[in-house]
Amino acid sequence: MCEAIMGLGFRRGSYKCLCRKGFYFPDVVSLHKFFNGSLLEEEYEKLMLGKNSTYNSNSEYECLPCAEGCDSCEDSSPCIAALNWPMRTSILALACIVIGLLPPAAWFTFRYQQVKVS
Repeated sequence: MCEAIMGLGFRRGSYKCLCRKGFYFPDVVSLHKFFNGSLLEEEYEKLMLGKNSTYNSNSEYECLPCAEGCDSCEDSSPCIAALNWPMRTSILALACIVIGLLPPAAWFTFRYQQVKVS
């Protein structure tokens, strides 16, 4: 989505192209999160003159889609928490072991409640 840059008037390259919602600027460390219209115009002109140009190169001037579940984003980080199945399984197993050992511990405590500890 391109928009005019205020103060430059109506001339060639006086715009910037921003990424739409659901996409992010590929250079995540850049201070300016847009494609410069002047640079786009220069690369297009090089292409038309048959010179080396990055205008048609794959994803050179394309915003990248956000990760699944993201409405908007700054980079490719996921918005939905990734499930750590080995950790979840080990915690569930430990919880089941503790729950399984509670009835015998309760029975042992009830059975030997009269025994004094010296």
